[in-house]
Amino acid sequence: MSKYKPKTTYIKEVAAKICELIANGATLVDIDKDKSLPARSTIFTWLKQQPEFEAMYVRAREMQSEYYVDEIVRLGEEAEQATLIDEKTGREKVDHGLVQAKKLQIDSLKWIMCHRAPKKFGPRVEVEHTGDVNVGIIERLERAKNRKKEETD
Repeated sequence: MSKYKPKTTYIKEVAAKICELIANGATLVDIDKDKSLPARSTIFTWLKQQPEFEAMYVRAREMQSEYYVDEIVRLGEEAEQATLIDEKTGREKVDHGLVQAKKLQIDSLKWIMCHRAPKKFGPRVEVEHTGDVNVGIIERLERAKNRKKEETD
C-alpha cells in the first residue's frame, strides 16, 4: 500500500506530530498518505517498542473522540440545512439523500467513539436484580466467627 517512506527510526518530534494530527481528527490512512510521515507499519512498530509514544497515542485517540463530538454537531447542523430546489415547483425542499448521508457519517463516528471509549461514549447498561438475595452465607460466616471466638475465650 505505502511506498518506502522516510523516518522509520523513532523520532519524538515526528511522534508528537502524528499524535497531534490524530487528536485533530486525522486517521492512520490520512497519515499514511503523507509521504513526509512514517508508514502505518512503522507507527505500529513504534507503538510496540516505545511506551512514551504509546501513551501519547492513547491520549491522542481519546482527544480524537472529543473532536468527533464536535464533528457530529457540525454534521447535524449541515443535515438541518440540507435542501435543494424542486425542479417541478421551483421551491426549496429537504434533500433526503444528503440528510441520510450525514446520518450515516454521524452513526459511523458514534460507532467509533463507542468502541474506542466505551466508558465515556458507550451505551449505559443498567442491571436490575429481581430475585431474592440469599444472605445465608453471611449468617453462616457470622456463626463461624462467633464459634471461633467462643473457643478462644
